[in-house]
Amino acid sequence: MKILFISAANKNFDGRTRALLDVLNSFADVVDITTTQESDFVNNSSYYVNYKSYKEFIRKTVEIGKDHRDVDFIFADNRKATVPALKLNKLLKPKAVIYDARELYLQRETHGFASKVGCFFESRMIAKAALTICANEERKQVMEKEYGKIGAILVFENFRKLSYSKEFSEEVMKLKFDYLNRDDSFKIVSTAGCEIERGTKELIEAAAKLNFNSTLYLVGCKENAEKQEIEAFIEENKIKNVKLVPRLNQDELKYFVSKCDVGIAMYHKRNSNNLYCSSGKIYEYAYEGIAVATTDNPPMKRVLDEYGIGAYDSDIGKALVSVHDNMNDIKKNIETFVGDRVVEKKQEEFASDLRKCMEDLQDGK
Repeated sequence: MKILFISAANKNFDGRTRALLDVLNSFADVVDITTTQESDFVNNSSYYVNYKSYKEFIRKTVEIGKDHRDVDFIFADNRKATVPALKLNKLLKPKAVIYDARELYLQRETHGFASKVGCFFESRMIAKAALTICANEERKQVMEKEYGKIGAILVFENFRKLSYSKEFSEEVMKLKFDYLNRDDSFKIVSTAGCEIERGTKELIEAAAKLNFNSTLYLVGCKENAEKQEIEAFIEENKIKNVKLVPRLNQDELKYFVSKCDVGIAMYHKRNSNNLYCSSGKIYEYAYEGIAVATTDNPPMKRVLDEYGIGAYDSDIGKALVSVHDNMNDIKKNIETFVGDRVVEKKQEEFASDLRKCMEDLQDGK
């Protein structure tokens, strides 16, 4: 079975893309086209497309894909992959197209021309795909109501964990992040950077009000207007316990997270995509041995209720206090969670289901 995997993601920074490729490579020959240039991922079946512009990404992806006319399936990874995948479907005529609808952007909830165009092509892809993958049961139910013409749907939550590359050096990391090892406060990490829509200001305010010694690390802050706004917000409110950290690769992120006490996953509820978020951060945090504090969105509530690896609340400050006060019990639950190989087993279950669906498609069932 041969699969052409198309993604505008960089595998160094996109956990779901890495997880999907791990699953597909476990049972098929995969040719992947992504925006990853790093040596860790360079081999004869991986192609790098420099994402200078979306138009260039489409052109180069189609150019590369045309050389693989023997593929059985085209796998489109998220919305930006839909246009080249639809083009290549006409050219290559594979047995089927598979689409990972990792987000849940609905046309009636989107604003702006680009977003509406994205929804248009996604609806075309879902109508064309023999199999669509979504991120949780809640989203599956919404999609079944929203889309009239839709093939089979498989659920693959963001079951994933961070891993070190061959180039990882603990000594290098110790030097680079020496301040973490010297920080004896309750260390809170958010990997959403300075994104204001993700509730960064509310998180900063909550951390500032905690009645115990704590430090909030905002990881992934880009040099843009949002970072400037967050810096101004911190200065205006004279907040001392917040540190901004730039984007980290997987080696750096794994080391950084492992030195913290609790990881944050926050989403608003103003649209379906955020209300029914499926945060892989939860699993990444737990596998690094740290607790999780989240907002009370249904999918995250479900995970935390089932495994007890953290706390949730509509007020993220209350969730942080709950984690802090119940850390011993949460740590025991995390040890059980990791010891039971929850992520590995869930990936194996999904791989089995996906393989069965693809074999049926191959056989024309």
